[in-house]
Amino acid sequence: MGVLAEAVIEQRYDVEHRLSLEVDALDEHQALQWTSISVNEVSVEKAARERMVEVLVKINGIALSRWGCDGVLVASPTGSTAYAFSAGGPLVWPDVDALLVVPLSAHALFASPVVVGAGAEVNVELVAAAGDEAVVWCDGRRSTGLRSGWSVRVRRHRDDLLLARLSEQPFTERLVRKFGLRVEGWRGQAEKRES
Repeated sequence: MGVLAEAVIEQRYDVEHRLSLEVDALDEHQALQWTSISVNEVSVEKAARERMVEVLVKINGIALSRWGCDGVLVASPTGSTAYAFSAGGPLVWPDVDALLVVPLSAHALFASPVVVGAGAEVNVELVAAAGDEAVVWCDGRRSTGLRSGWSVRVRRHRDDLLLARLSEQPFTERLVRKFGLRVEGWRGQAEKRES
């Protein structure tokens, strides 16, 4: 029997709880038109390559910012090392309860990524007056079209994703390996000092 199968049968693994996202597309009357879940990120992106999309982002019902942009990401800590990181968002440890809001190529003075609490509700609304259309993607796979005036509501899903981790490698070590981070300075390996 393989090493992996033996570890699972003998229950030699740790279970990690990862925040997952509930995603709803609402029409201009706030009627539910589509729903999905996401592990990494939800992206609301322009439908037409040659045009921006104008969005209003709200956190818990309060307007945060309005951007003309290519789109907006709402990511979980798990997704912070994926599309959100590539778009300039921060790396967030998987055990941190938070959501990331990352504008994509926004034409605005304030267009920095924002980290909000995991209990927050994030709404990305297509500004009706702009007449734009967009697409919502969940983990780059499941998608639906959005019309002008529609919005996407993202919040923490009631159920976490459970991952079986067979190695005890800390997240920091996984980051160093995944991104090829230099852990030695220009002087080389630091010598251990005797106490």
